[in-house]
Amino acid sequence: MISELFSQNKIYFLLFISICFILIGFILFIIFGTKKEKSISGTLITAGLGLITKSFDGTNNIWYWQTITGFILLIVGIYLFVYDKNKLYILNINGYYDRRIETNFKDLRLDSFGFKEIIMDFVRLFKEDSLKKIILDELTEKIKRFINETKQFKRAYTGIAPIPFIIYSGKVMAREHLDEYFEWDKKSKKYYKLKRKYPWNKYPKLINDYTNNINSEEIVIAISITQEIKNCDLNQFENIPVINFKVKENQDNVIIYKKQLFEYTNEIINLIEKVNNIKKIHLVCACQSCLALELGQRIDDTRMSEIVSYHYSANNDKKYPWGIILNGNNFGNIIE
Repeated sequence: MISELFSQNKIYFLLFISICFILIGFILFIIFGTKKEKSISGTLITAGLGLITKSFDGTNNIWYWQTITGFILLIVGIYLFVYDKNKLYILNINGYYDRRIETNFKDLRLDSFGFKEIIMDFVRLFKEDSLKKIILDELTEKIKRFINETKQFKRAYTGIAPIPFIIYSGKVMAREHLDEYFEWDKKSKKYYKLKRKYPWNKYPKLINDYTNNINSEEIVIAISITQEIKNCDLNQFENIPVINFKVKENQDNVIIYKKQLFEYTNEIINLIEKVNNIKKIHLVCACQSCLALELGQRIDDTRMSEIVSYHYSANNDKKYPWGIILNGNNFGNIIE
């Protein structure tokens, strides 16, 4: 009698535990099981649920083995789900040459299975001047897909491409969240991550020469961080006032902190919003990719003048031969 009661209680206990796992697994599968990235965990959760459910029909020793196996599959599936949820999704825009995190992940101390890289490679397309519009269309499509597929995950950005394409990409992303920024260090030939700034960390301030007496319908905003943009480079913008943003010493990889990135972005955007009585802003940048993307994310269609971002070409007499309109009704139009 006692043994039968104990056996019955044991069955009820296992039944309760099974129901709890089934509910957990069912909820996770409904939410994430249909996503491509969750296919393995979803399959294991489904198989585990199936075995546990089937085990209720049996009365022999197989019942126990089915239950145990079902629990194992369910636990492994849930573990993979949690592991995959913490995966870092990296948007990598390559326009000049193919450089990937997956071949340099040790620089960033990343787990080889802890990230997924979404690469937008248009190196070959960029060599043909007539294919700029095709590049923009591909960037738009792939970035929107990246946004939709990574809403629940951590995101990072890296890229080496013409500035107008990067700023355009940032505009397409709007104000979507990014958790990390990776930059390529030309000296060490390694990637580095923008760091958290501590009070004792110093970085160069971004200064500008803006004055409030501009009497023109157009202005040039020149951002000199990695290199100095000289007056002779801007000959094509004859008789148009120039506002310069500069750091004390131009060099590669000036930006090394997230706070620094956001501070630089805010200063530039605040000035752009201040001169909204201007009809057109010609934007020329010698800066890191992370700043270009952040600027794009902050450019507005209603509170800002029309902004055109230009591509620099050292070998041309006209140093900025083409650009992309970044906001307003003509967003995405290419200016030659």
